[in-house]
Amino acid sequence: MASIRSLVVHPNADSFEWLEVLLQKQGIQALHAEGYTQTKAILDQAEPPQIVFTAFVLADGTWEDIVNLVARTPRPAPVIVVSRSLDIQLYVKVMESGAFDFIVPPISSFDLAHIVRCATDSRRNGGQARTREAAA
Repeated sequence: MASIRSLVVHPNADSFEWLEVLLQKQGIQALHAEGYTQTKAILDQAEPPQIVFTAFVLADGTWEDIVNLVARTPRPAPVIVVSRSLDIQLYVKVMESGAFDFIVPPISSFDLAHIVRCATDSRRNGGQARTREAAA
């Protein structure tokens, strides 16, 4: 997975440090953006990230703004929404809004590797297939 570039969107980098560390341990480059504006700038680069992780509330937007922004790019990356707590109604809304997945920490390195692999495989195949059924 050494060639994978990810983007972690969160207004406070320290809150998602655990995710960036797990990604880097798997050889995945983890870029950071605080919100919508920085995400847009990163997605406009010649080599945008292949996968995006986003928090719910950002410095200048929400997870929905990120999902919509990514969907409008020439080659949309799978978006994974990271929540502090499991809320089934929110999970359903996130998934119906076009996100690839919804995760709640703590998450194991093995599970994260599986999610990233499914997300990047989905992107290569041009789809947004989900990695798992509704969280329970």
